[in-house]
Amino acid sequence: KKIDDGVVTALIEKIEDWLYGFEFTDRIRDLEMITNPFSPPIYQLISAPMGYGKTRLLEIAQIKLKKQNWHCINLTLSRGRKYSIKQFTLELLKEFKVGKEEIASFEKDLDMVNECGRRIGITMVSFFSKFKKKLNLTKNICILIDQAELLHSPEEENSLVQEVFRTFIPSMSEVVKSKDKNIKWRFIFSGRYIAKWENKINRNNIPLLAYE
Repeated sequence: KKIDDGVVTALIEKIEDWLYGFEFTDRIRDLEMITNPFSPPIYQLISAPMGYGKTRLLEIAQIKLKKQNWHCINLTLSRGRKYSIKQFTLELLKEFKVGKEEIASFEKDLDMVNECGRRIGITMVSFFSKFKKKLNLTKNICILIDQAELLHSPEEENSLVQEVFRTFIPSMSEVVKSKDKNIKWRFIFSGRYIAKWENKINRNNIPLLAYE
């Protein structure tokens, strides 16, 4: 006998709620900070050593965000890979389900930081335009970056972190605002000891969860 999809969905939500309450009773405030729908900041940092449950915190935050009608894009950076702004952008595009042929049509332009940000902005707009009926969501999108410490190389004077915050994100934001003002977006970066990023990006008001 086929089980009704609504029943399955309700059961999954109950299990998720149980897990949320069971595993994160001591992190309710942290989750509220990350998922507060009225929070004005557009990016947040979660900083902690290995083993503090950063990834699990992101997973539970995603459950709450989805219930608030946010569409979540997840990118876990790969260890052993040296990231450039182009590589970072290409991996994000894949998470947005952009096809190889489409990427090939503009990939040569991704050598410029501002063009990388613009391309993600264009992708956000087209994403909602293409899937709006299927998604049935308000135009809220949250990009969650795990193992974000890999964006910074201590050996390099010019950090990729600076490129992401000073050029990439502003370029992306400019495109989104010009094409669809109804889109709300948010970045959440989670990684080991990334609290020090505040000094590199010259922003002292970024919401920060630090367990270090």
